[in-house]
Amino acid sequence: MPRSKPKSLSTKKAPVQVRAIDFVMYNAKDVRKTRAFYQEIFGFKRGHEWNDCWTEFDTEPITFCLNGPAKYHDPAWDWIGTPVHCPRRR
Repeated sequence: MPRSKPKSLSTKKAPVQVRAIDFVMYNAKDVRKTRAFYQEIFGFKRGHEWNDCWTEFDTEPITFCLNGPAKYHDPAWDWIGTPVHCPRRR
């Protein structure tokens, strides 16, 4: 017997309507090895790179990004929870 969707999910409108996804990030312990894997297996072409902890691939229409641990700690990147410019729903 096939399962039916719960009524609350089938009738409730999402608070944010998503039309498309443009950016996907994958966290990796070793960005260099992971980048080499994706290039070798899928033939991905490098996009923007900022350092050994951030690289993007040209995978249009979506940008695929690898993010890894930085070699130094920058407190400006520390944050917890929702950014200030995004209002919380109550």
